[in-house]
Amino acid sequence: MNQPTLDRMLKGINALNLNCVSSILQSFPDVSAEWLMRGEGPMLHSLAVNPDVEKLNTLVDTITTLQETIKAKSETIAMLKDRITQLENKLNK
Repeated sequence: MNQPTLDRMLKGINALNLNCVSSILQSFPDVSAEWLMRGEGPMLHSLAVNPDVEKLNTLVDTITTLQETIKAKSETIAMLKDRITQLENKLNK
């Protein structure tokens, strides 16, 4: 493909054609065809997220959220126990 043709395609004057897309994908095998043709997903295959890694990241996020919730509930319980003790002491006087 000659440079002026590619320049016109990159500037949006001419649409990308199948020959151009095919040439890009052959020259740059790590470029995602889905990204090149639709603009969806990661640009490079090497940046694609492994579904198992994504599931693991979601699980880690869920565990972190649950740990934060448990900590907050534990702090509330400790505060309420202290308040109960204070009220019991007032009652016993």
